[in-house]
Formats: sequence, C-alpha cells, structure tokens
Amino acid sequence: MRTMLKTWTGKLLLPLMLASFVCFFGCEQDLKAQKLDQKAVDKEFVEMDELPAPTNLSQIYHEIGYPKAAREQNIQGVVIAKILVDENGGYVEHEIIKSEHKILQEAVEPHLSKLIFNPGIKEGEAVKAWVQLPVRFAFKE
Repeated sequence: MRTMLKTWTGKLLLPLMLASFVCFFGCEQDLKAQKLDQKAVDKEFVEMDELPAPTNLSQIYHEIGYPKAAREQNIQGVVIAKILVDENGGYVEHEIIKSEHKILQEAVEPHLSKLIFNPGIKEGEAVKAWVQLPVRFAFKE
C-alpha cells in the first residue's frame, strides 16, 4: 500500500509542481503587463520644474461669468478641466474631469480653447503637458 501511495503521489506531485510553476510565472507576467499599462497612463502628467500657467485666466473667467440659468436655479459647483498645453503655451485639447452640473460645464467648455499659457518647463525646455483648471461657481454671501 505504501509503495502504491508513493507511486501515486510521485506521479501526481510532479504535474502539480509544474502547473504551480507555470501559473506563478504566468501570473507574474500579467502583473508586469498591468504595471506597464499603468506607466503609460501616468505619462499624461509629466513631472516638471514649472507647470503651464494661464496668462489670460481673469479674462476667461470674466467671459464665462455666472450662467443665468444656473443663477435662476440656485446651482453652484465646480467644473474641473484637464487641458493639454503645447510647447508654445497653446491650447491643444481638453477633457472635463468633473462637473457638478451640465449648465456649468456648458458655460465653461467653449472658453477653454481661448486660454493662453506660459508653457510647462522641464530641465530648461518647454514641454507639452497636461494641467488641471478648476472653475468654481458660488454665490457671494
């Protein structure tokens, strides 16, 4: 019986060990692939010495104003836009990250392309970079 148990265990143990080995390294490869994908996403925000800074922000805020429909409905909130700025400080594209109300977002979006920036600087060179811009709507008390 012991001989039979040793033989059965020996025959079963080797395939189990091989399966574990393959699974371990297969899973490790999946984790590495996920880490690489995450690094690609993180490249959107580049570390730099100086972030892009809008030069005409007060003008844009003035143009946006407080939407009449939002005021009438007592809507307050924030719209946060992620804006891609090129090496010359020009607007390239944007994405709305957060918007607390559609009326507020619709008031902000048409003005984002009018923004002018000092470009982001990394190691003394102007670089294309993403920057976040919050636009807050609140009633004065």
